[in-house]
Amino acid sequence: MPLAFEAFQLPGGIIGNRVNSIAQDSTGFLWFGSHGGLHRYDGQRFKTYKHDRADPNSISSSYIECLLVDPQGKLWIGTYGWGLNYFDPATETNRRFLCNPADPTTLGNDAVTALAADLDGHLWVGTVEGLSRLDLRTGKFTRFRHDPDDPASLGHDAVKALWVDREGTVWVGLGQALNPNQPEGGLCRFDPKTGGFVCYYEDPGDPKKLGNHKVRAFLEDRKGNFWIGTSEQGLYQMDRDSETFTSLHDTGIALKKAAPMPDAYGHTSTIYEDQDGKIWIGGVYAGINCYDPATGDVRHYDSETPGSVMFENNFVWQIFQSSDGTIWVATAGVGAQVLKRAPQKEWSTHFSFARRFPAVQWVNDLLPDRQGNRWIGTDGQGILTFNEKNELIGRYRHDPTDPRSIASDQIAALHEHSDGSIWVIYKELEFPQPLLLDRLDPATGQVRHFAYRENQLDLPTAWNWPFYRSMYEDAEGGLWIPSLGHGLIHFQPQTGVFRAFRQDPRNGTGPTNDLLWDLCPDG
Repeated sequence: MPLAFEAFQLPGGIIGNRVNSIAQDSTGFLWFGSHGGLHRYDGQRFKTYKHDRADPNSISSSYIECLLVDPQGKLWIGTYGWGLNYFDPATETNRRFLCNPADPTTLGNDAVTALAADLDGHLWVGTVEGLSRLDLRTGKFTRFRHDPDDPASLGHDAVKALWVDREGTVWVGLGQALNPNQPEGGLCRFDPKTGGFVCYYEDPGDPKKLGNHKVRAFLEDRKGNFWIGTSEQGLYQMDRDSETFTSLHDTGIALKKAAPMPDAYGHTSTIYEDQDGKIWIGGVYAGINCYDPATGDVRHYDSETPGSVMFENNFVWQIFQSSDGTIWVATAGVGAQVLKRAPQKEWSTHFSFARRFPAVQWVNDLLPDRQGNRWIGTDGQGILTFNEKNELIGRYRHDPTDPRSIASDQIAALHEHSDGSIWVIYKELEFPQPLLLDRLDPATGQVRHFAYRENQLDLPTAWNWPFYRSMYEDAEGGLWIPSLGHGLIHFQPQTGVFRAFRQDPRNGTGPTNDLLWDLCPDG
């Protein structure tokens, strides 16, 4: 079955679509670090953050090299030449960390190439001139550099990859992978007992040594296998107990030679394990290999593969999977783009309301949220919320004695707002109150009511009993609600103000008809 990749357009033109890193935070927002700024995507809309010389709170550069979401949900942003940023998505505040050559407790270099958080409260920052470790409690850095006279020092100053394994060991990939004039590099692990590094170098006479010492990518999969991606010699697995390496050149898993690269196995730029346990390997001018450990099957995809549509080039830079199962691919070079592949599995093969909730006769709306949960709006039984395991995690019913409950059990439509709240429209409410909106906070279960009455326009009503069935959110967070009978209604949650757009036969303004069924935004 071919991969159904499709092109995904980010804001900012060519530089805005040159993406170096992709991450997702705990609220479900996707973050794309590009040459033209930081893009936040909520599933419908983008917001782009750029450097602003007049705003010291802005990110330090619009050229973003790497991203990391820490366990507290904060976003760390590595820029190429302008240091490190600590961004709080909730408050949209930013703190910059820059190199001061006169202060050894600052960042070692402003060209940041890799980020990783360890298990002891440190952030490790790779740069083109060494490795820095930030103590998150004190805000102070410790610098590590290569010293040719010290075998326990960092093996090379150019850091390209960082990984913290499940035991807490920090692994460092070294070397200018795409620079043939600088052949040095290496693989190192940090030894917390000595404060130094153990380094692994190539040894042509020992097949159990690392075959090429420029390391660009790491992965520790769910079975504990440790994958290492190199330039020129492809892919390895490391047995960390015996400290030996196994080349995957002849297994079919490693990426093969692809023009115009002269080397045999290409440059492995990214290794990623998806939710199903498949291993995705991306390379420079080499496309993608998707390896299924359960079956041993390997599938290769590039611009020449039938069915793998929309690849402009084979320069694969990063692969990432969001919580909803979508695979994202960022390519580089000429024709750089972002690609997405929709999940290839259904949420549930069968769900029986008759067995679990016999009172539910009709379902009017189904809403998947950014957390992977499903909200089900019923006709007469309120709202049911299930997680991905089909476990009931929430139930919302109307209680006439409780003004804090939802307004009705007859749900017409559900919408997840960009702020994470759930908005509810109801199927039938007593005339003359044609529209009642509820804002539901999933974290607290609290409900807030917003009522709209058709009293500001002296116009005939197309239907005596208006009907609502959908919502659309615009870039400012406003809600647009089409109706059968009362035209188009706009609601601004920040102000609580409703505005109606109705057909007016007296002057020909407004919609051509007040019987509106749905909305579709343009480009």
